[in-house]
Amino acid sequence: MANWWSARNAQADVSFSADASDLLMIAARKQDPDTLFFQRRLVIEGDTELGLYVKNLMDAIELEQMPKALRMMLLQLADFVEAGMKTAPETKQTSVGEPC
Repeated sequence: MANWWSARNAQADVSFSADASDLLMIAARKQDPDTLFFQRRLVIEGDTELGLYVKNLMDAIELEQMPKALRMMLLQLADFVEAGMKTAPETKQTSVGEPC
């Protein structure tokens, strides 16, 4: 039982974080991870060399190599999210004390 706990709480060598919609767009090849990284929408923490290796490995996987059901679901979900991103109204961010 101690091994399960220590493995679960182990520090990752590299981690990627972004909004779920951005990660979905990367997986569906509708967004470039480098662009998101430079826009600070994709954060890579830890071993940068390993992070670059993982990113390049993911880029090397062709969508056509995925099982058809998974590929179709991924692409349909990405299209749905992309359409929502285009039609979502812009929200104005205000600071405390500013009139709305």
